[in-house]
Amino acid sequence: MARSRGPIREFVEYAAAWSALKSLGILPRRTALDLGKLVGLAAYRLAGGLKRSGRRNLEIAFPEMPSAERERILRAAFLNAGRQLGEFSQMPKLRTAEDAHRTVRFEGREMVMDTLAEGRGALFLTGHFGAWELSPYCLRLTGSPPVNFLVRRIDNPRVEALADRYRTLCGNRTIDKSKAARPVLAALARGEMVGILADLNTLEHEGVFVNFFGVPASTTAGLAVIALKTGAPVIPVHTRWDEKERRYVQTFEPELELIRTGSRDEDVLSNTQAFTAIIERWIREDPDQWIWVHRRWKTRPRGEASMY
Repeated sequence: MARSRGPIREFVEYAAAWSALKSLGILPRRTALDLGKLVGLAAYRLAGGLKRSGRRNLEIAFPEMPSAERERILRAAFLNAGRQLGEFSQMPKLRTAEDAHRTVRFEGREMVMDTLAEGRGALFLTGHFGAWELSPYCLRLTGSPPVNFLVRRIDNPRVEALADRYRTLCGNRTIDKSKAARPVLAALARGEMVGILADLNTLEHEGVFVNFFGVPASTTAGLAVIALKTGAPVIPVHTRWDEKERRYVQTFEPELELIRTGSRDEDVLSNTQAFTAIIERWIREDPDQWIWVHRRWKTRPRGEASMY
């Protein structure tokens, strides 16, 4: 349930978000990204609570890593988040396939298009990694069918409407994750793509516990449930920043073979664990491009003390 907030506070938050996007949006892309990184650096220096969460997460994930290296990763993750603010502000300028290819290099795109031609749609296994807002936008600009992706609605309805307008300018659709079942099934029936970000903490009744960096983490079971029910292909995809190319690389991996033993609960658990292992692999390869400030291990198995 959204938190109650007064109209004045809502307006101030909306005005700040609108001003930031419009101010960065009128700048050249490279300047907007550099200024976004400065915002990320300021957040790294000033956002004590987020920094503490990030440090704790890195301790959990990489207990043997020197603290200086963990701090380097955390700082870089804040800079990446700031860069994404800059990218988000620039999305209205992206209008053609040429714009998309200048911004993103696609690996495996044709494989996905061939899969979609079979008419079953596709489920994207993805996470809050690299350019997670930009990647479905640019994919759509290349001429793909619409990308539908699950989101948690922002508590402030004014800010939510602003964010949704940017996300859907190219014809993509957002789906409220709390009311996702029917829209997801409808999108797959239309032969479209559905992206599910499967790397956030969930409440105990919303997910299952699987190992993430060797520690039980409550993880959405929705992707496994939908895939097992519909038979839609599950395709892992993530988008990372490549400093040498000065653009992103969006990589689509081959369709996953689902685990089917005949036991629904076991299959949901086993497939969710397999999905989570893929996301962990991406993070280990490029740890500075994940959102370490999210309390990924907040929900604990019953009887376990908080990890924060």
